[in-house]
Amino acid sequence: MNRHQVSLLFLALLFLFPATSFGAATLEIPGTGDSQALLRDLAAAFNAGQQEIEVVIPDSIGSGGAIKSVAGDKNELGRVARPIKKKEQRYNLNYLQFAASPVVFAVSGNVGGVDNLTPEEALAVYAAKTTNWSALGGPPESIYLIGREPGDSSREAVEEIVPGFGGIENYSGIVAYSTPEAVDMLATHDNSIAYLPFSMTSGRNVRVLKFGGKGPLDPGYPLLTPFGMVWKGKMSGPAAGFMDFIFSDRGRKIITAAGAVAVARKP
Repeated sequence: MNRHQVSLLFLALLFLFPATSFGAATLEIPGTGDSQALLRDLAAAFNAGQQEIEVVIPDSIGSGGAIKSVAGDKNELGRVARPIKKKEQRYNLNYLQFAASPVVFAVSGNVGGVDNLTPEEALAVYAAKTTNWSALGGPPESIYLIGREPGDSSREAVEEIVPGFGGIENYSGIVAYSTPEAVDMLATHDNSIAYLPFSMTSGRNVRVLKFGGKGPLDPGYPLLTPFGMVWKGKMSGPAAGFMDFIFSDRGRKIITAAGAVAVARKP
């Protein structure tokens, strides 16, 4: 067999067998963008510690997308930022929460002079009754709103705590359809405000505000959303191994370092 024939054979093998087939198997976990950055940190640490499996955290398809993917047997694990809804119980999926993330109001990096929002101020801003940062102690610039679609986990957390937020009509502003999109918009558009998981703000040019006088890591901070996993039946060994790592001491340290709250594993 000449060199040309060997090259063709190698290319054929690469086409038939992905690179991961020659090494570690791949466990892809699709789902919400809320826990995307945190799970990528957890996956990187887990992957570095063993060679049997590579955990991959793809870009967001939402909690609903995760549930549909696992229910349709496309993926073994899915990442969600809410419990399973009543209408989804027909899929007979298991759910386990591994962390809770503070949901924060954050502003683009150029907005100074604003450090805290009361529930009343948050409602006035998103109801377009307060439209200039100067009314909140900031610069004399218009406020640009970044919101989320109905049913989003961060929006539901805000609606639960801020009276009247769920009843806002004629919403003005940009709607982001994933958390990574929301934080990208916030980081690149001056004079903007958004509400999103605290764990997604790390390393970005944004400023996190206190809410009702409390910071996101203060005891009693009221805006929280759950991070969890869904799966069918009994987990495979690789999936169970990654879940064990998430609940290990090292996993809990990574969760805490990312600005989320590690929770105890329920039986």
